[in-house]
Amino acid sequence: MEIEHARIDYSSAFGPPNLFNFRIGKLAPNAWDGFQEMWIMTDNGIDTLFNYNPIGFRGGTGLAEDGGGISLPANARSIEMYGVAMHRLFYVVGVDSPIGPGGPNGSFGSNSQKDVYARIDYKFGGMGLDGDTTGVKLPPENWRETSFRIGVLGYTGNGTGVDFPVTDDFGNTFNQQDLRYERIGVYGSLYLGDLNLFGVGLHGTDKLQLRDPETGEEINTTKRTYDTWFVQADYVITPPFQVSVRYENLRPADPTVSRIEALNANFSFLAAANIKLMAEYHRDLHNSLDYSIAAILRAAF
Repeated sequence: MEIEHARIDYSSAFGPPNLFNFRIGKLAPNAWDGFQEMWIMTDNGIDTLFNYNPIGFRGGTGLAEDGGGISLPANARSIEMYGVAMHRLFYVVGVDSPIGPGGPNGSFGSNSQKDVYARIDYKFGGMGLDGDTTGVKLPPENWRETSFRIGVLGYTGNGTGVDFPVTDDFGNTFNQQDLRYERIGVYGSLYLGDLNLFGVGLHGTDKLQLRDPETGEEINTTKRTYDTWFVQADYVITPPFQVSVRYENLRPADPTVSRIEALNANFSFLAAANIKLMAEYHRDLHNSLDYSIAAILRAAF
């Protein structure tokens, strides 16, 4: 049994209001604000961003729920500082525990390294990122505005000493370490009245070292890259009804495998402030038989 989410917040610790805030615990990093599972309307998360596994004999081949390396960590044991400057400039810097299944004697890390992440972006128009409305005329419907938010984000770490088993085309087994992983991305969000169009493009680089499983000696070290992006449209039909459509695209690092493309469509009924009913359709665009249709009731207390 494992705690999924637990944290301590210290808001406006010093200086101007909202400028210096701190969080510590197991949390969803604020660097993914706006597109991590807890912030989006759909039930399905963005797997091509958060569940891509970069480990593989020739680089990562696809998605994995656990047991591999990371693309972006959906949740992490982190210490982070974040804030809003001038009502519209948002920043995050954080340090979190490294990849791997856990270190000796039940410790959290698999090596002595720490990962680092950061993000900075700016919002043009609409309500300020800290709720400020000075000089802005907003419609009475609180979900409507005309605005554009754009930013950059990054994540980097060192997986030296963390072995992952991989096999070649002939079934021979090796150990692989992700000596250095780097992620750089761009985020954008456009509000036009009832429509919110947003997306992320991410480029990943992994320095993968292949080792002999018996002797631990290095066989080779290669640099592998992958690219992934998504775009999602949320539209408020009329309160409490909303629809969402998302397209995802992933080019894995292994050149011998095909791109992954997925479509996700959602219809939501916000029955109350803390109760949501959803009908959702998810489909692999390369395999017509790989799809799901679900009805979901979500409540928060």
